[in-house]
Amino acid sequence: SALNLPTRWYAYSTILNDPKVRQKLLHGSDWPILPVPHPLELPLRKAVELSMNGHWLQRDIEIKRHFDFDDAYWHRAAKVLRLDGI
Repeated sequence: SALNLPTRWYAYSTILNDPKVRQKLLHGSDWPILPVPHPLELPLRKAVELSMNGHWLQRDIEIKRHFDFDDAYWHRAAKVLRLDGI
């Protein structure tokens, strides 16, 4: 959940390049900690656009979508919490 902080940007490549780790990731939020788009990984226009988005959770989601988190990532928490059958 804290990947979108400047102090954690380094972890994206490590996490996303490891298939075993990717299979275990689930979406989380560190709200109210402000997600910051990585200006070197996103197109500049997109980074500025996201920075101006006042909806912090949506900003976090859009940043992670840019990094191609798979569909399972967004739904894995329900499985872990055994809410997927509800």
